[in-house]
Amino acid sequence: WLVWVVLLFNALNWLDGTDGACLSVTGVAGIALLFLTLSSEVYQPPVAVVLCATLGSMLALLILNYPPAKVILGTVGVWFLAFVF
Repeated sequence: WLVWVVLLFNALNWLDGTDGACLSVTGVAGIALLFLTLSSEVYQPPVAVVLCATLGSMLALLILNYPPAKVILGTVGVWFLAFVF
């Protein structure tokens, strides 16, 4: 578990240098996880609520992070997204 989190931290930190890349990649992963958590096999509504809140905040930041970026995610933002995913 710890190795996965550290690898995800590093991968998202590398993507944070490009405008919109980190939020786009994690957004696609978040949508896939949202559909998975709401499927009948998994059905985890509390996880879906957290994912919806995270996806909403990512969409708001993506508007300002699209090239040319006015706001960047930063290290702590990348750490938060990696920990959530």
